[in-house]
Amino acid sequence: MIEPSSGRGLHIFLAVVVGLAIIGFFAGTRGDGFKALSKKGYTDSARSEHEVMEARAYRELMADPFSKSSQRDEALAKLQSASPDLFAVYERTQAEHEAALAARSERRAYAGAPPTIPHPVRQTGAVECMACHSEGLVIDGKRAPAMSHRFMTNCTQCHVVSEGPMGFSERAPEDLLLDNAFVGRDSFRLAGESVAGAPPVIPHPSVMRTNCASCHGVNADPGLRTSHPWRTNCTQCHAPSATMDQRPHQELAPFWGAHE
Repeated sequence: MIEPSSGRGLHIFLAVVVGLAIIGFFAGTRGDGFKALSKKGYTDSARSEHEVMEARAYRELMADPFSKSSQRDEALAKLQSASPDLFAVYERTQAEHEAALAARSERRAYAGAPPTIPHPVRQTGAVECMACHSEGLVIDGKRAPAMSHRFMTNCTQCHVVSEGPMGFSERAPEDLLLDNAFVGRDSFRLAGESVAGAPPVIPHPSVMRTNCASCHGVNADPGLRTSHPWRTNCTQCHAPSATMDQRPHQELAPFWGAHE
């Protein structure tokens, strides 16, 4: 049988051990001592322009994946070509327009499909895509158009790579094809006027194409560039096509007094 005095001493000993453990835990996780030790005698020096830029913390990436980075923006600005003057006089030729339509068809699986990706991608998210396609830019003569639609998190759900790497790239093409009756749309061409003297009707669907400057702005292909890129409300003059948008046909009510 344990005497009361010895039991009281054991309780005191256990209480001291638990208390020291708690103090040690909070002191160790706080990290002030490590910071003080690591910065002792530290003197900041000028950063070398060839030094690898500091990576952002995961907490910052999760909170704002598209936040600004001075080093990244400066590096991208050095590669980016200057955009043409917004108010410069520009007139495209018919040859440029035909060449642009031909190049547009080559970047699509079929007419009306989303454009394919002409370069390798890691398919890990939209952060890398947004670096060039959020606002659009030209690098070394290659044009990266801005997105024509609102931001979406999974770009490769609609945009597929035009070339590998693909897991089935070594298989014969006939093993990957199945018989089907699918036929794509005809290539889009200039549409007519809704009424005589009106601006041209939009010759393609307007769904997922709310940012007209993506294809018709100052950084666009010369064959598709508009002569008035400073206008911000395109549909104020250019009416969308009910046929292209697949809207059902409706008879308009007569104007007041039309039959009087």
